[in-house]
Amino acid sequence: MKNKPLLCKIVSMSTEADTCRKYVLPKLLEAGWDNDPHSFTEQRTFTDGRIVVSGDKIRRKKQKRADYLLSHTRNYLIFALDALNNLSIIIFE
Repeated sequence: MKNKPLLCKIVSMSTEADTCRKYVLPKLLEAGWDNDPHSFTEQRTFTDGRIVVSGDKIRRKKQKRADYLLSHTRNYLIFALDALNNLSIIIFE
């Protein structure tokens, strides 16, 4: 059986930066993602973009970016996190 959250609140944020600063970053720090060997980086591109071939033309589509990339060790990425803006989010505490 899954653990149920002790406290759940719905929060409406005005910008993505607000969501990151007020809710996501403190939870990452509280969970120990800033301690070795775990780490996180902010505002990173994690793909070069899909290669599209059309006739004799080759181009790349847009790169994928995330607000946070969580790594188990330096070269072992395990999660890409993208915060949302202007939406209600649910925070589990």
